[in-house]
Amino acid sequence: MRANISRTSGVEIRCADAADSDSLRTAFDGATQLFLTMSDSPDQVALETRVIDGAAASGIAHIVELSAPTAAPDSSVAIARWHDEIEQVLRASGIAHTPLRPYAFMQKLALLGREVARRGAIVGTMGSAVCNYIDCRDIADVAAAAPGPKSPGAHTPSPDPGPSGTRSWRAC
Repeated sequence: MRANISRTSGVEIRCADAADSDSLRTAFDGATQLFLTMSDSPDQVALETRVIDGAAASGIAHIVELSAPTAAPDSSVAIARWHDEIEQVLRASGIAHTPLRPYAFMQKLALLGREVARRGAIVGTMGSAVCNYIDCRDIADVAAAAPGPKSPGAHTPSPDPGPSGTRSWRAC
């Protein structure tokens, strides 16, 4: 894990294995807030539920969770359904939480470099749909500025900024 966090930021990074409850307890000892992000996998709901349960048992007061932009129980996308389940677990936990719902990470555009150079275009399956590319560093800034456990609105999901400033593939 790499992080560019200054020593004066008050942020301490601790790693844990979500499948290991003892590892979670050790990581949560003395902590008050948690930034929760994991790779998407079929085990994600079970693993993140274990993390949330461990956080609740350890007294974590606020969780910022990296979710999915279309988290919904009836989504046709499995990952979106998983994130909806995780958000339901967060709501039921009673812990103040802030879900972040970014869509496409700008850093992934670099992976397309050769293909874009070869074709002279970004090829995808989005048609004319909008895509809100975001820099991962901006997500980190938002997570760091999320309301703390005693802030008003800490239980409320972050507001959806809506379509302002977004562009369709065709417009780009």
